[in-house]
Amino acid sequence: IILVLMAIFLLMGMLIDPAAIIMMTAPIVIPLVETLNIDPLWFGVMLVVNMCAGNVSPPMGLNLYIVKGLYDDIPMKDLFKSAWSFVLIDVAVILILMVFPSLATWLPSLMTG
Repeated sequence: IILVLMAIFLLMGMLIDPAAIIMMTAPIVIPLVETLNIDPLWFGVMLVVNMCAGNVSPPMGLNLYIVKGLYDDIPMKDLFKSAWSFVLIDVAVILILMVFPSLATWLPSLMTG
């Protein structure tokens, strides 16, 4: 279920703003996560990493348009090509966090007494 959710979030992140995705899906996904006894903190970290991948992935990657605005001499086609390496790294991070969930919750767990 988590793999399917992450794939859906990644696809949505390619097309829609992250804040809009969270507002649209939270009422459906949060109860599902709680029902499946999945750590909401871990899921939130996974969601944030997924939204980061969406911000740099074509065709909607908002960060790519910001870079294009800063560096007018770089063709958009080159930005889209180079962004895929970052998307693959983000997907690898998501998979690592799925295999080792304590990596996502270690630092926040230090804040609780």
